Amino acid sequence: MSIPNWLRLVHLADSALPIGGTAHSYGLETLVDAGLLVPGQLYEFLDGYLVEAGPLEALCCWRGHALGRALREGGTATWVDEWVALNQECSAVKLARESRQASLSLGGRLLHLFCALEENTSLSGLLERTEAMGGGVHQSCVFGLAGGWLGGEPSMVAAVCLRQWVAGLVAACQKLAPLGQVQAAAIQWQLYPRIEEVALAAEGRPAMFVPLVEIASMRHPALPVRLFIS
Repeated sequence: MSIPNWLRLVHLADSALPIGGTAHSYGLETLVDAGLLVPGQLYEFLDGYLVEAGPLEALCCWRGHALGRALREGGTATWVDEWVALNQECSAVKLARESRQASLSLGGRLLHLFCALEENTSLSGLLERTEAMGGGVHQSCVFGLAGGWLGGEPSMVAAVCLRQWVAGLVAACQKLAPLGQVQAAAIQWQLYPRIEEVALAAEGRPAMFVPLVEIASMRHPALPVRLFIS
């Protein structure tokens, strides 16, 4: 992977990317409101969250990466069907509508932004055909596709994707609870070995079992006051 393309991948993982990532807590707002998640528990919570839910995001990233690389190299006869099927499978295992819609919303915006930045006819065709088939796209799938297109190694792309995911959750907690910047940075720093473990082991392991978070996501719209969409 060239240095410019590595920088482009890091650019796509920036929390300041204009796709609306800061508007979602993925159910954490409900947990904090109920007193089930406090700053002192955040490291253990995110470590378990990575182990249980991380493999799904990483696997979607791996599979998106393969399609992105195939598209860059000329594609295959079935790549559109495979792309749509991948995102449909991701939707099927995200049980909470709120988190599912958040992932689709961010994925759609990320795909539009990436296609606009790259200005490539193959990517434009992917966007047009995806929209024509009426299928939404998930953020991890799109990030993987972008990483494959840019030439990144799949496990590294998946690790960057997971790091972005964790950073978003930590940032959400900073808005919801008394969590200082140094403490937030330390939590992310300590989770990097776990991110590597999940990214490397994700291929072929679509595990996702986070009922507490899923229930919290489903209950989120009923909160009397909300800072986040999900």
